[in-house]
Amino acid sequence: MKERNIAVLLLQETHLTQDRRIAVTKLFGSRVKIYMSAPDSDPTKTAGVAIVVNKKLLNTDGIQASEIIPGRALQLAIPLPGNEAPRQVLCIYAPADSPEARTVFFTQLREYYKSHPNQAKPVIIAGDFNNTEDAIDRFPQQNPDSSLSALDDLKLSLGLLMTDGWRATNPTAKEHTYRARRNDQIHASRLDRIYVNADLHEHAAREWEIITPGVRTDHSMVTVTVTSQHAPTRGKGRTVFPTKLLKDKKLAARMKREGLKVQAELDDLCEGRATRTNDHNPQTLLKNFKSAILKIARDREREVVPRILAEIRELEEELRKKPERRKWLPFSGKLANYASHDTE
Repeated sequence: MKERNIAVLLLQETHLTQDRRIAVTKLFGSRVKIYMSAPDSDPTKTAGVAIVVNKKLLNTDGIQASEIIPGRALQLAIPLPGNEAPRQVLCIYAPADSPEARTVFFTQLREYYKSHPNQAKPVIIAGDFNNTEDAIDRFPQQNPDSSLSALDDLKLSLGLLMTDGWRATNPTAKEHTYRARRNDQIHASRLDRIYVNADLHEHAAREWEIITPGVRTDHSMVTVTVTSQHAPTRGKGRTVFPTKLLKDKKLAARMKREGLKVQAELDDLCEGRATRTNDHNPQTLLKNFKSAILKIARDREREVVPRILAEIRELEEELRKKPERRKWLPFSGKLANYASHDTE
C-alpha cells in the first residue's frame, strides 16, 4: 500500500478473525485501519473479506462499515469533501463452490438492497467474483458460467455498468488475475474485477491496471485511481535528484567534473584571483552548481529510464502472450482489489 500509494485495499478470502485483526492493528495501527467481516462459522478456514484504509492518504474519521453478508460482502461509506455524498464501496467474495452457489449469493445481495431501502447502494463493487464474463477472460475457454445472469441482475439493480472498468478501458486486451496448475495444465482467468457506475467511470475513474502484488500468490491485483471533483489541484511538485541513479558511473563522472570546476572557481575567489560581484560569488556558484547537477541528472535519467521501461514492456508483452510462463480513494486515491488465495 505504501509503495503503490494505495488508499483503499479490498481483500478476499482473508480467513481473518477479530484476534488476528487486533494483532495486525498493534503492528500497523498508525498506518492503516482494518474493517473486516468473517463468516459465522470456521472463519479461519473459509471466506472472509476485509477493507484496509491507508491512514497516510485518507482520513478514517467518519468512515462507516456495514456488513452485508457475513464473510462475503462488506460495504464502506467513505466521506468526501464538500457537499458530496459519501462514496460507497462494496467488497465481495463470491463462492467458489459452484455456479448455483454464486447464483444464490448474487441474488441474496440484490434482495438485501431491495429489502433495505435505507442502505445506500454502492457505486463501486470490487472482489473475487469466481466467474468470467467473456471467453477472452479464461484460458482454456469454458462454457459461460450460469451465475452470470444473476450477476447482471445485481449490476442492473445497483445502477452499475454491465462491463467492469478494466475491460471497458481495455476492450480487446487479454489479461488474467488468477493462475493455477491442474493436472499438468495451466488454468488462467480474470476472476477479480471492479465495477463502477457510469458517472464515476466517465468523470472520476482512470488508470485501470492489473499488477503483480508484493507477495507470492496465485492472484494479481486490480487497481484504479478514483478522484473527487473537490480534490485539490496538484502541481508538478519540487524537483528532486533521481536517487535511483546514485550508483550510475557515467553520472558520477559528470558530477565530479562539474564539482571540480566549481571548486576551482571558489578557490579563485578566495585567493583573490577573481573579483567578487553580485553575479559571481560563492552563493551564486553554489546555486548554479545545484542547477547544473539537476540538469545533468535529468538528462542522464532520460537516457537510462526509457531503455529500462522498454525492457519491462517487452517482458510484460511476453508474459501476456504466454500465460503458462507467468511466475508469478478529500477522497482521491488508488483503490485496489486483491484476492489472497493460498499458493499451491
